[in-house]
Amino acid sequence: MYAGITIFHLRPEDIGEFDRLVADRLAEFKQLPGATRLLFLSDAATGKAAALALYETEAEVSAAPVSASYQRLLNLPELQALLARATEPVKRETLRVVAQL
Repeated sequence: MYAGITIFHLRPEDIGEFDRLVADRLAEFKQLPGATRLLFLSDAATGKAAALALYETEAEVSAAPVSASYQRLLNLPELQALLARATEPVKRETLRVVAQL
């Protein structure tokens, strides 16, 4: 199992908007190809947010960022407005899941 982690460094005052965007678009996020589980995290004090998606195979996690669904979500006007004010560029990492409880 593998995890794709997308990290956002937003302004603390924008975290509420990020949280609302995620809540409003949950049905679309569920359509990410290959993702078996999705978690969204945020910290209003620091402005840091993350999306964590779990995938069964390395091929699936590698294909996700270039999929049409992922690109469509990343390019949502509401998200792009938040990212235009971000304090750092978006980062994406892939890690192998060692264990889960």
